Amino acid sequence: MSKNDTAQITAPAAVLTPFEVLAAASSVIRARGYFQPVSRPWEAEVPTAMDTERLLFGWQPVERGDRARFAAQAEAAAAEAPAVLAWCAEGGEPGNGYRASLARIVRSGRAAERDIPLLCSAVNSYRRDQHRAAVAADRAADAEQSRHQGETGKRITVTATVAVVVDLGSRTYGYRVQPRLLVKFRDADHCIYVWQASTTNIPAQGDRVEITGTVSAHGAYQGIAQTSLTRCRWTPAKG
Repeated sequence: MSKNDTAQITAPAAVLTPFEVLAAASSVIRARGYFQPVSRPWEAEVPTAMDTERLLFGWQPVERGDRARFAAQAEAAAAEAPAVLAWCAEGGEPGNGYRASLARIVRSGRAAERDIPLLCSAVNSYRRDQHRAAVAADRAADAEQSRHQGETGKRITVTATVAVVVDLGSRTYGYRVQPRLLVKFRDADHCIYVWQASTTNIPAQGDRVEITGTVSAHGAYQGIAQTSLTRCRWTPAKG
């Protein structure tokens, strides 16, 4: 064991605030992603709680360059942390022990070293919760506002965001393998377009693009009107 490691173990416990831990965890997650398994240290991924501890206590980083990576995310992390703190303080639905534990720590205004893994997980859980809420809001708006666009058989050009990409599985023709991907787009008016692509040259989820295609059908999926496109070409949207 190195002198540095001995100092880390024997150093007195620091007095931390939940905000400090959440901001540090947000920096780490933004730089490296979220990895939970502190109990499986043999895995290649560095547990978020381990990185967060080293950042908070000024210990030697796990990988060279970590300090700079985390520092580059500090401003965005500090902006996110108040929202995560408020989410934790809410406590969630009655009977939700996880959210109740987070609320207890946050409302106390103090975080012990043993609380770091739980608070690290809160950043990831908050993001998942916000994503679910955003998906639900988009779906509600789609159901209310989506309208069929263009005339069947005619070409149209729209600017839209890729809502989702679904792998439908490939088809084999002799020695040729043809991919099948369903790409769903949403424009600014919440009108929905779908393209069943047989190419891997497609935009990624979240990309804002200008897409030109032939209207093949006007239909609906789960009560939401959608315009089906074929023979599509796309480019990144300008501006």
